[in-house]
Amino acid sequence: MELEDLRKNRNLTYEELAEFLGFNVTTTFRICKKSRCITLKEAHIIVKKFGGIVSYEDLLDTLEVC
Repeated sequence: MELEDLRKNRNLTYEELAEFLGFNVTTTFRICKKSRCITLKEAHIIVKKFGGIVSYEDLLDTLEVC
């Protein structure tokens, strides 16, 4: 499941999601919108915190150069 879809399904704000993940709000927003490259560490935190509901494949960016 995409992180943005999960956020919406759980009625979380970007601030609430950021707090849960331990990220700042800007980073969380950009990861959700796939407007920046995600680090392996960030991806690992997301996958672990959500117990695999969000997979590494879901977090893959459509940007060609990261």
